[in-house]
Amino acid sequence: MHAQESRGIDGNPVIQFEQVSKAFGSLAAVHETDLTIAEGEFFSLLGPSGCGKTTTLRMIAGFERPTSGRIRLDGVEVSTVPPYRRNVNTVFQQYALFPHLSVFDNVAFGLRSSRTPAAEVRDRVEEMLAVVRLPDVSLRKPNQLSGGQQQRVALARALVNRPRALLLDEPLGALDLKLRESMQAELKRIQGELGSTFVYVTHDQGEALTMSDRIAVMHRGRTEQIGTPQDIYHRPASAFVASFIGNANLLRAQVVERAPAPQPGGARLVVEVSGLGRYPATATVDPLPAGPLLFMLRPEAIVITEDEPAQGVAVAVTITEVTFAGATLRCAGRSDGGATLDAAIVPTAVGARPQPGTRMWMSWQHEAARLVPADSAPAEDLPAGTGAAPTRVPLTTPTTPARPAGERN
Repeated sequence: MHAQESRGIDGNPVIQFEQVSKAFGSLAAVHETDLTIAEGEFFSLLGPSGCGKTTTLRMIAGFERPTSGRIRLDGVEVSTVPPYRRNVNTVFQQYALFPHLSVFDNVAFGLRSSRTPAAEVRDRVEEMLAVVRLPDVSLRKPNQLSGGQQQRVALARALVNRPRALLLDEPLGALDLKLRESMQAELKRIQGELGSTFVYVTHDQGEALTMSDRIAVMHRGRTEQIGTPQDIYHRPASAFVASFIGNANLLRAQVVERAPAPQPGGARLVVEVSGLGRYPATATVDPLPAGPLLFMLRPEAIVITEDEPAQGVAVAVTITEVTFAGATLRCAGRSDGGATLDAAIVPTAVGARPQPGTRMWMSWQHEAARLVPADSAPAEDLPAGTGAAPTRVPLTTPTTPARPAGERN
């Protein structure tokens, strides 16, 4: 399977994978991966543990050699080039600072190893400490710094050599939540200020969505989709991407009608949704592959009202659960057909707070509903209750399209 890629890249290619695979004995860690990372891009490799993202990063760094395929750096094949001859640097979760050296000497270590003149070492270290906002700690030892400060020293040490790409392997994993959020902003600022190419490995979807220009979502060694955060969130190419990125309602569906005219942003379809009825949806990939399909609706796209709405599409539900989640209420509603929808609403945006056992309406705009291929994710990886979709009927183009159930003017 080749990844769905939402758009081309801007800028000169710095890193290119051409059908790269990596196996450890009988275990295939990375499968026939193609990707291109551009100059000045913040590119994230995102996925659960064991998906192959760290192995991919280690192949860029030269710590692992591909079993097959080619890796290019600035157009030059480096598949068998050792790490010390590649113009890339890596920052790990463990900062690996030298405890007996000062901050200045830690940052200067690589420059001195390459016999850079002392005056240039001083200027470049001071410049880099200013970039990471640590100009006044150059004489301290690492154990005199906070975790966030140590992380920034590690960044300065990696960037002072001016690598063509900086590789970051879950560098914020050891930090607490508030500091991690602060460092996300710092990393993005530093990357933008320097115009450097960052390749960032994470299992945290929030990190990837917040910082990245583009994201490669990986699953079981395969790259499921490459695109901008907006593309991956709103137009997932598979059920796995839809379920891994954010929260999503995923229900079995089959296409019953296609709109007679093409619609912007993808094919407009009418689908039979298990437990709901017939509703409009937009395909996230076009053409849709053969196989089972899922109707996807993000919880934040759903509005809950006491009265039937005049616009959009809606379904009557019985509220089964309401959970306070700080800025939002998480509400689950069950339709008369047995489907459960989860909604995330802002309490001040609704007139009456939903209560378990009450009858209410859940509604959404037509464009919020998406149709996602389900066959890229094994059944055990899909949310509970989705199962396998029924066989789809052939697509038709009716002269007068039937109005979907629940649709309002």
